[in-house]
Amino acid sequence: PPSQQRLLLGGRPLGDSECLEVCLSVGAAEVEITLVRSVRSSDELELLDQLASDGLRLRYARNELQADREMVLAAVRQNGRALEYAAELLRADLEVVLTAVRNDISAIRFAAPGMQACEEISVLIHEQVRK
Repeated sequence: PPSQQRLLLGGRPLGDSECLEVCLSVGAAEVEITLVRSVRSSDELELLDQLASDGLRLRYARNELQADREMVLAAVRQNGRALEYAAELLRADLEVVLTAVRNDISAIRFAAPGMQACEEISVLIHEQVRK
């Protein structure tokens, strides 16, 4: 099933919002793409489904799941403020923070220090404020 598959581009997990065509057009003539199967427990799969409808449930997740990029992305897609419950490392992850802020501009307060200075986030915030 797609929920158990991940693409790695040069050993780096490809984010949900990244377009493979764009990634391939920037750079090297040869790139290594790997499809891996991630096995999740039924509890983890259930939590992923729950986060899709209630991102704030992330607050009740075990620490290792609050540090799981896929779990956190599912949560912040549904509710940007779920970023508050993400592990520190993911609060500094550009895709995670952008996803959260796109969903709820106030989520920026939960991002790692210095993330507001990131150009992409700054532009997004200014666009959101103008709306």
